[in-house]
Amino acid sequence: MAMIDHDFEAQRDETFGVWRDLSAKNNLPKNAILDLQFVPTSPAADWDLFEMQLTEAGYRCNRYSDGTTLEAFVGPIDLNADAIWKHELETTQLALKCGFRPDGWGFFSR
Repeated sequence: MAMIDHDFEAQRDETFGVWRDLSAKNNLPKNAILDLQFVPTSPAADWDLFEMQLTEAGYRCNRYSDGTTLEAFVGPIDLNADAIWKHELETTQLALKCGFRPDGWGFFSR
């Protein structure tokens, strides 16, 4: 499956902007489980391959029951923009190769 064009610089800028806004308005935890959501870009998206590659890279995965989204979890990690971006970049690169695109991220502490 061919990798679609993707603007990683814009994605990074958005992540850092969201982080700045969140941390300015909230008392965020120092550590959290990061979750990243991905949606298929076509019916030919390879769910099994993407999930296998994520698992091999150390992520836990969940497919939404409605078949619209694959979610990857990691952590708890140190919660900061650099750490989020590191995981977002790694998973997005895998996603694009398997016919998915990033659709957001979030976090939760235990």
